[in-house]
Amino acid sequence: MSAAPSRRLIQRLRRSLRPVALTCWAGLLPVVSGAASLEVCQVCHGVRGEGNPALHAPALAGQQRGYLERQLTNFRTGRRGADPLDVNGAVMRAQAWALDPGNFAALAAAFSSLPVAPAPSGGGDAARGKIRYQAECAACHGLRGEGYAQLGTPDLRILDAGYIAAQLEAFRRGWRGATVDDGARDQHGEWMRAVAATIGDPRDPDDIQAFLAEQR
Repeated sequence: MSAAPSRRLIQRLRRSLRPVALTCWAGLLPVVSGAASLEVCQVCHGVRGEGNPALHAPALAGQQRGYLERQLTNFRTGRRGADPLDVNGAVMRAQAWALDPGNFAALAAAFSSLPVAPAPSGGGDAARGKIRYQAECAACHGLRGEGYAQLGTPDLRILDAGYIAAQLEAFRRGWRGATVDDGARDQHGEWMRAVAATIGDPRDPDDIQAFLAEQR
């Protein structure tokens, strides 16, 4: 084997092992409970839950309460963030392991009750995004992207374009919503994975988000 392939193999192994290391590290952390749990979340998601695109941390303020609680549980149980290639998901999974699951409901309620900071448009074509959104997303997420608590679908209007694009890619690749035979199923993720397969034009995430940004 030549030297170049060997270096590429090492790089791939490092990328694959990073999430594993993060998950193992999280298992050694003390459980964070009470008000400290909120402070841990605010490091990446902002004091007001406004999110931080540079850290791939979505806005949480005003999000569906049940959705937030379910995602914390999904990260902790491995329904989300367990794929070796999902580096950002693995970071969040490590955080979920460091928190007391008994606080998940209170954390979800705290962020859900915060005033929404509307996400700025990522610069896409809102008119085209409206067409794509209505065709692929509105049935589950509402005509304006507000989400439905009874369906467990999140409010999309608060999310930045980069996060939307990253999650669509995660669904398409199976990092989210993959069907497993011997583990906990993410049924909502499985539904979304089927939808994401139909949103393949590289313009779609920015255009859809530009439309959603106008709905607040």
